Amino acid sequence: LRLLLKMVFHCYGSLTKVPEECLEKLNLDELLDICLGERDKYGRKINCFMLRLKIFLKQLYFVCPPFPNCVIRKIAFYPPKSSLYNFEEVESQEGKEMYRMNVCPALRKIWTLQGFDADKVLSQTVCYLLKEETDIACVHVKNPGKQPSRKVILYSHDNAVDLGMVLTTLYNIAETLNLDVISYDYPSYGLSTGKLSEKHLYRSIQCVYNFMSNKLGIDDQKIIIWGKSLGTVPSIQFSPSVNCNCLILQSSILSAYRCVIRNLTKDLCGDQLNNFSKICKVHHPTLIIHGSKDKICALRHILKMSERCPGPRSIQVVMNGEHDNLEDFCEFWLYVYYFLHQHVKRLPLINLSRFKRSSIIYKRTYKYFSNGSIGK
Repeated sequence: LRLLLKMVFHCYGSLTKVPEECLEKLNLDELLDICLGERDKYGRKINCFMLRLKIFLKQLYFVCPPFPNCVIRKIAFYPPKSSLYNFEEVESQEGKEMYRMNVCPALRKIWTLQGFDADKVLSQTVCYLLKEETDIACVHVKNPGKQPSRKVILYSHDNAVDLGMVLTTLYNIAETLNLDVISYDYPSYGLSTGKLSEKHLYRSIQCVYNFMSNKLGIDDQKIIIWGKSLGTVPSIQFSPSVNCNCLILQSSILSAYRCVIRNLTKDLCGDQLNNFSKICKVHHPTLIIHGSKDKICALRHILKMSERCPGPRSIQVVMNGEHDNLEDFCEFWLYVYYFLHQHVKRLPLINLSRFKRSSIIYKRTYKYFSNGSIGK
């Protein structure tokens, strides 16, 4: 607290050094220009004050109230301020309330610029609003093949996005691997309601699993659990409780404290989202895939975490991959497909036709994958 007060007084002192006659001549627009640009010789001091004030307010926000649950919730969760999608109810089938997803025009434009047909993406998507203690938004993206999907991926998405933002990623997975994908929004993300906490994170994936098992009739052995970034937390927590086919951890995190204190070697009291400790309970075949340039969680820490996994595991590194862009690399899809091929019988052939044939790994393996050597 003493350091924070010292920072405030120091910032105030910097601002008071600006001559009054200079401040009196400035109107609101000119003051904004000084804050945003460095229009005169005093602009740098005002910018410095604003930056220090912003840092102080962020620190104050994170530590008040000073309870571990409150602090970690503010550090770990970043739900979008507003949902970019909504659900429109359609006819119910077999006792299941089904919805159609509508997205805002700006999101449609982004999809078009990315090379996606928005109408095609939405036509392959069935939406559900699961009613438990709270509402949980859930989508089922069908694979483009005519045959029913041999396996179904239960996908837990990353932070700061909702189903509208991540739908093209789900479509990519379904189209590339020819498997159905079911995903959901965490509490306070998108159309999902409820209190945002680690406990409710686990409750959400349990609710979606119950829906898949009881309403959709999907057997445990047909489920592939896939988590990305924040989504690895509910995936690791939930997978030991079911007899799922396998587990995929993409851009995993270690724990809440370890995301802030990078070289932490021991568990701290009150730490949450603790994949580092909970992975000891995972006995399913596990793929851990990480980017070599991941700045959120260093690769060396992930390698240490993988050593604690008692079950069969495969560790793959995407060279030059960062935390959020692994899907842009052909190697990523080849690693995932090769892992699934070992654990899924009669897995459909991988579809890599839309990816650029630029990487060395892609050139070496594309012919082997596409000629039917794998998949039959």
